[in-house]
Amino acid sequence: MIFQKKQILLYTLVFALYGFISGCTDTIDFYQGERRSAIVLNSLLNTDSIVYARLTWMNKPGEMFYDWAPDEIKDAEVSLYENGDFVEHLAPVAIGDTIYNAHYYKSTHAVRQGQTYQLVAKLPDGQQVSAEGWTPAQPSFSIGKATWVPSPSNPRRDETQIVLQLNDPAGEHNYYRIRMFTYSEGYVERWSQRITWVGPGKQGTSFFEDEFQPQVFIDDELFNGQSVELILRCENMLFENSKMEVTALTQESYRYLRNNAFANESVNNVITEPIPVFTNVMNGLGFVGGVAVREQPIEVDRTGAP
Repeated sequence: MIFQKKQILLYTLVFALYGFISGCTDTIDFYQGERRSAIVLNSLLNTDSIVYARLTWMNKPGEMFYDWAPDEIKDAEVSLYENGDFVEHLAPVAIGDTIYNAHYYKSTHAVRQGQTYQLVAKLPDGQQVSAEGWTPAQPSFSIGKATWVPSPSNPRRDETQIVLQLNDPAGEHNYYRIRMFTYSEGYVERWSQRITWVGPGKQGTSFFEDEFQPQVFIDDELFNGQSVELILRCENMLFENSKMEVTALTQESYRYLRNNAFANESVNNVITEPIPVFTNVMNGLGFVGGVAVREQPIEVDRTGAP
């Protein structure tokens, strides 16, 4: 599915704050000029957390297309299944404030590690979409104290360097996403910190290329079953109100989130080919898949800092 800029932002929704494939999967090419209509179902199933699902229209039939906000579907029946057995109907809920809020469907059941879950959404007119995914184990990692070091690109300023020890389970192919956030005191908002460099620690060869992105995606092809030490650098000087987030991904959620990130990065690049975005929703568009999110506070060593 090839999205233009606004469609990417509206329809490939990733739940960063709210809860954080198995069947028939497909990749669909979608061109903005087609104005095709589709039901869009999105949900990231976060291990040990309740489920939040988002249901919207892409180009609702018979209505004008507004590119600044998705057309929410608020009257569907959304059902959750675990390993093929019915669990519950998700309850509609509005999340946000009086100025802006979004409509979700929320479970009371927390999804469990290693189980397969299916979401089935039925509209009053009989239309139905569904998708499923399984939930991975929580990632095992630790981080050392962050230090302030001179920036390689600008020696007159400092940036933050952090050592990440990632413990990869043996005998399976694992996938990860790494992000860093700063939280504002007294607020629930968090700001993504751009990662300027990722490299090996004690290992003698380089696993990854330089980065300048808000998130880094890796798989364990080069260090399967090992405990690997990585050094990450952030363009800003972090303080105690920052956290590192490591998310374990399934192969399908890795593919979806990574391709979605690349698609967002390429929308303003006129020399980049449009990026196909993975979808696994039957009779519709979107994605349902498993993740396991774990955060750890970043402690800053200010010894020798200015």
